[in-house]
Amino acid sequence: LVTTLLEQPPAARRRGSLTTHLRRAGAVLLATALGLGGLSLPALASTATAGEGATATGPDSVIVGQSLHIEGDGWVSPAAAGGGSVIGVKLDDSTLAPPTAVTNPVSGAPFNGVWAIVQAEADGSWQADLPFPTADNTNPAGGYTAAAWAAGTTHNVRLLTGSLKPGDQPRSVSLPFTVVEAPAAAKLTATAANGGRGAAAAQVTLTLAGQSFTPGATTTVTVDDEPATWSTAPTIAADGTFSGGRVVFAPGALRTGTHKVSVSDGTKSATAEVKTNPVLTWTGLTAGVEGTLTLANLPTGATVRGLELGDVDFAVASATAADAAGTATVSYSIPDDAKLGTLTLTITQGNPTAEYTASVKISPSSETFGEDGYTVVTAPDPIQQGLYQTDYSARADAVFATSANVTTTSTIYKLDPDTLAVQKAVVPAFVNGTDGALWAAYGIGVDDTNGTVWVSQTRQNTVAVYSQDDLSLIKQFPAGTTTHSRDVVYDPASDQVFVSSASEGSSGDGYISVFNAKTFEKVTDVQTGARTVFSPVSLALDESSDTLYSVSLTTSRLGVLDTKSLNFTTLDLPGLPAGSKASGVAIDEKTNRVYVASQNADSLLIADAATGATVAQVATGAGALNVAFDPVNRLVYVANFGGTTISVADADGTLVANLRFARPNHVEEDGKGSVFAVNKDTGNTVIKITPKPAAQTPVEGSTPTISGAAAVGGTLTAAPGNWTQGATLAYQWSRAGAPIDGATATTYTPVAADLGKSLTVTVTGTLAGRTATSKTSAAVTVSVGTLKSATPKLSGSVKVGSRVTAVPGAWTSGTRFSYQWKRSGSSIKGATGSTYTPTSSDRGTTLSVSVTGSLAGHTSVTKASAGSKVGYGTLTSSTPKISGTVKVGKKLSVVRGTWTSGTSFSYQWYANGKAIKGKKSSTLTLGASQRGKKITVKVTGKKSGYTTVSKASKATAKVAKK
Repeated sequence: LVTTLLEQPPAARRRGSLTTHLRRAGAVLLATALGLGGLSLPALASTATAGEGATATGPDSVIVGQSLHIEGDGWVSPAAAGGGSVIGVKLDDSTLAPPTAVTNPVSGAPFNGVWAIVQAEADGSWQADLPFPTADNTNPAGGYTAAAWAAGTTHNVRLLTGSLKPGDQPRSVSLPFTVVEAPAAAKLTATAANGGRGAAAAQVTLTLAGQSFTPGATTTVTVDDEPATWSTAPTIAADGTFSGGRVVFAPGALRTGTHKVSVSDGTKSATAEVKTNPVLTWTGLTAGVEGTLTLANLPTGATVRGLELGDVDFAVASATAADAAGTATVSYSIPDDAKLGTLTLTITQGNPTAEYTASVKISPSSETFGEDGYTVVTAPDPIQQGLYQTDYSARADAVFATSANVTTTSTIYKLDPDTLAVQKAVVPAFVNGTDGALWAAYGIGVDDTNGTVWVSQTRQNTVAVYSQDDLSLIKQFPAGTTTHSRDVVYDPASDQVFVSSASEGSSGDGYISVFNAKTFEKVTDVQTGARTVFSPVSLALDESSDTLYSVSLTTSRLGVLDTKSLNFTTLDLPGLPAGSKASGVAIDEKTNRVYVASQNADSLLIADAATGATVAQVATGAGALNVAFDPVNRLVYVANFGGTTISVADADGTLVANLRFARPNHVEEDGKGSVFAVNKDTGNTVIKITPKPAAQTPVEGSTPTISGAAAVGGTLTAAPGNWTQGATLAYQWSRAGAPIDGATATTYTPVAADLGKSLTVTVTGTLAGRTATSKTSAAVTVSVGTLKSATPKLSGSVKVGSRVTAVPGAWTSGTRFSYQWKRSGSSIKGATGSTYTPTSSDRGTTLSVSVTGSLAGHTSVTKASAGSKVGYGTLTSSTPKISGTVKVGKKLSVVRGTWTSGTSFSYQWYANGKAIKGKKSSTLTLGASQRGKKITVKVTGKKSGYTTVSKASKATAKVAKK
């Protein structure tokens, strides 16, 4: 449930914890809760099997300083990701890491906090030799001590997928081993495994490791004193050790039983016994199932003399003797009331005589029922894979969700609480704000007092705070703030935020961090004691008593924290069997009961929160991971992550429904009678579950009325009348009985399409625990609307030759205009544009314009402007110039320049400013009388309707003689 670096979030590992069984050679068999596929019995080594048939094997013991050889099969990514998985390797779930960070082969980027990264082949097979930790090959920050790795100490190798390669299958398994002193003589260890990805189930692979052999020597191998061929020949290292030697036997070539394996390097030899075991295939392992158990790879003729597994009834008389291929079958039935949980299966074989044991888990029935009583809404938008938790905010009326995908980007979502559509999504901060591993968000808690969202960042052991409004980052706490941060809960009474420090390990101490919700400062860490005594996971707040509850992964205890004094105590929960791995907790403030989800026990415990006394124990489903209590409908929801359902029980523990959801991870109630759940199946998403009303009292309400102008463009207002207190009202306007799209407000403005039609409004009242009620008003008929209009104005100089513009003023939006210009009240033919230029015939008359406005569904309106008298126009003119030779007998000419088109001209020549009599043409021939004088000319322009303009030229030089 609790992530370590590289692991999928806690919930993503539940399936691994339910279908993964760790076992020693010859000690136990393995079978999955779903009973799918053939699974093998390992021997003389640590072997683990994860989901989808991935297996891993490692040594039982490792010599001080010797490398650790591990290998596996079946570690294939889903089809969408393709190829072999990328596996993160940790030692003891600790922070041990090499001095230089290992490189992720997918991204090419360094990755801190792991001992190694292994890339599986395309067929899912892989093997690796891990260096033994020393002071020289570990990062000092990892906390290595020689004493911790001395002979006699025990450790484990953790293998993790789902985080280093996008789309990979989440898996988590451990291989335990003990550190031992180097033997004086050669020593051999052997492991047997059946099947593997792409291989027949009865194929047997022996994996060998040795110590104190001759460095560099070539080895030979025999099995049962017969020469065998290495499939993978080992190399003896300088320290005399080797690992990873493999001998593969085809199906049927090495049957179930004990075999002698010997390895020799020509100088030294060693012998070991290895036990090969049957492959078990179950057709089902849930209560109420009847099926067939198939045992494969038995010796030909072997018989099944006895099978014992709790209440399971095996029809041993139906058992067949192993055929030539080594296969035998036997029928069985599991009672509806069978004892649930992990049980020991004992198989007694005859001919030859042998006995085998296996750890087999029987889970509650996953049969669904009561689904018709619930409404389920699924998020319509794509949601990033890696979903973890949700929390509902009444202040924002939104659902906030975390997606802890760290191979690409993690995402924090803000969702519509009714449709679950994405309203906002942000990617959490990066290391140093710019690069490095993403600080993925896992746990989430809303603070409706301060308008914030708090998220836990498990991989960086810290938390961050975001704004509810736009999901902007308010504060990022540094790495290491809270070790393995998980659940987040805000307490409005103390204005503090509580974050659990969760861990699946049993070393160190557990605690709950406390933060000030306003200053965003860490207040303290409330110690919960050694993790072997109490390791906190989920948190649940009882606001009525200022009490925060938690449950322990390691023990059957309930944690009780006073949120004001911060005093922490624990209570025994006798209803939780040892090793239950309690992970979820909820509280009913009304009855002071706690509801605890237990992964390994596949059940819900209801206990008295004051004493811990058991009220009820309810079998729900495989891997009961999380729980929520709905105080409105008084229902309990349990997410069975290892199974395929969300179980629903009443407050006393009676199951009322089993809803089909493939991998439910988290459930959270909204205080209104619904719960939000995270479903981590392929294409994981957020869902909303709401019980359907059953014979409930309807909401009471009045028939609404409509007031206002029932005309196009008018405003209609709905008056709902009196309704049941607390009811939420929704509005829908209809045209001729058909709902108008988008018309859901208390007011409505009729449009052209409504003209002549009847309008009504329907008010619907809803209230949790009651049946919704709808009431519809009397109809009103929509009439023609009246345009809003204004008196137009004239813009520009009202005179001949100048353009005048009509300015309509403020009219109803969308109005179209037409124009008519008038001369002294009479329409000017063709003058229908928005502008008009007066002509000479307009001079002295009164100019006005009429503007007509029209709009669909409205009566047209015409408005006329005030009249303006048309004045004289202003001629465009230029100062004339004189051209020609200024000399007696020569001709001078006038260059008029640019004047208004149509202007007529007259001229007058001057000598020293005195008009020259009779000289009124555009040219002048200079005579002797002008000798010594300066010549000028005046040009006069005239045009009808315009003011006459005269312009004089500059004087010439004095007229010279001939």
